[in-house]
Amino acid sequence: MIRKSKPVYVLILLLVLSLTLLGGCAKTQPAQSPTEQPVEKPYFEDKILTIIVPNSPGGGHDTAARTLAPYIQEYAGAKDVRVVNKKGGGGILGMNEVWHTKGDGETIMFASAITHVMAYIAEDPAIEFNPTESTWLARAINKPLVLTVGEKSSIDTADDLMNLDRPYIYPAVGVDDDFYTMNVIADSLGIELNIVTGFDGEPECQVAQVQGTVDGLFTTFEKARSLVKSGDLVPIMVLNPEPVSGIADYPDGLPTVLDVVGDGPGRQAMEDIVELYALYESFWGPPNMDPEAAAAWRDIMDKVFNNTEAMDKIVKLGGTPAYIPGAELEKMIPDLMKSATGFKAIFDEATAKIK
Repeated sequence: MIRKSKPVYVLILLLVLSLTLLGGCAKTQPAQSPTEQPVEKPYFEDKILTIIVPNSPGGGHDTAARTLAPYIQEYAGAKDVRVVNKKGGGGILGMNEVWHTKGDGETIMFASAITHVMAYIAEDPAIEFNPTESTWLARAINKPLVLTVGEKSSIDTADDLMNLDRPYIYPAVGVDDDFYTMNVIADSLGIELNIVTGFDGEPECQVAQVQGTVDGLFTTFEKARSLVKSGDLVPIMVLNPEPVSGIADYPDGLPTVLDVVGDGPGRQAMEDIVELYALYESFWGPPNMDPEAAAAWRDIMDKVFNNTEAMDKIVKLGGTPAYIPGAELEKMIPDLMKSATGFKAIFDEATAKIK
């Protein structure tokens, strides 16, 4: 019988003990999934976000912003989303304020992008912003506009407007996108405007329409609905690339401004104003916004405008969800502004009439 030496037994014992210890350690270590990643916090978690609306409380822009605010708060993970009204200068006061805010993304704008663009093209001395440098976050809502005239006006149809043998009497609230738009359309159609100023808002303009002291203005369908239903206002055409049908209390088949201008010399300007007006209600922020903040906002907007419940509420307000992602919108703005530079002479002539 061959005996094993003592050192050999010791070596075998140590080997067994080592394997036992290794096995025990393996059993005590928790299993980890190779795809497990730490949960990333929302960029604006627990922040207070501010959306500035440069219009009066209770108006269309304000109501839409307040409707969307809870959804923005949810997707942002924010502590609160506050809608703040900064009325003044036809929207310019609030736009100037956002232009000078920090680039941390905690304060943004919700307003008519048309005002933002047109005021810049018109070289309004009050502006302190440049739309091509704003941080565009989303086009949100489109609201086709309808041109209504008072029942006492001598105008009943678009043909009557084109054959008018006197200036069209237009009530102006101020130098805003409605003012600029009406002047471009009148120029495109070859219609002379008699601009009457001093109105404090659309309700006053509508009273003047009903009384017969002015002809009328472009407005949203919901703002004129009750007076159209009663017969006090007569709709004659829409500011939209396509005819609008199925609007309660309105006749189908109203011609578009493009139908009315036809192939006349004002066709290109009319196409430009229709395309520009499609921007309508948009979100944007100050220049040089932190790229991470801008990306976070664009992600939030993508989620909000793909939320069926939120969009149903916008439709009930009379709006048409018309989402365009911020990165895409930011590329569109310079081209739209370039095509609209020809409006400058029209704006100069129009503003000179009211000074």
